[in-house]
Amino acid sequence: MSRTTADAIREAALRILETEGPEAVSLRRVATAVGITPMAIYHHFPSREALLHDVCDAEFERHAALLVADQQQAGGSIQARLTRNLDTFLDFALQRPHVYDFVFSQPRTGARRYPEDFKARRSPTANVLADLISEGMRTGLFRKGDVWEATLLIKASPTTAHIPVIALTAHALSSDRAKSVEVGCADFDTKPVDLPRLLGKIRACLPQAA
Repeated sequence: MSRTTADAIREAALRILETEGPEAVSLRRVATAVGITPMAIYHHFPSREALLHDVCDAEFERHAALLVADQQQAGGSIQARLTRNLDTFLDFALQRPHVYDFVFSQPRTGARRYPEDFKARRSPTANVLADLISEGMRTGLFRKGDVWEATLLIKASPTTAHIPVIALTAHALSSDRAKSVEVGCADFDTKPVDLPRLLGKIRACLPQAA
């Protein structure tokens, strides 16, 4: 398939997003990178927001395909497939932080909303993980709705006990922090997520996973 002008526009926007973040993505900069006028972009995308939305959707589809491929390559147990998927999410966040933050963390016009869009299976990445967790619940590996039980299971299994777990909660209660330590979490953080802070905690945990 030949590369179109729209493809070139998407690729230029993604390169800027990847290196500098969404605030740096302007139609003028994208047009300069492609070698067209800013007005020419409107023949392909009605607005800057529409362009970024298109880029974001492409990243969701790309990451979902990686998750599916991970599970096929890992095969075997649910733990092995889940571990592979979580490693892929972590690699994405650490290697491409601007893109990860924009795709998964920042509020965006037209972004999928929880719970309605997720229950309607409109999230490519969430669908892959939800199906795997549902399989775990059907087989008795996970207890439905109990995040602490899931953490205990991860820490209790010899195949996953080495994986550091960071507890995320909407509450900053000392009891939540104490509970996270009690079940074996490596650290604790609160929502809404501050991505740089969370990535710092993840990096601090990485030597424990070696």
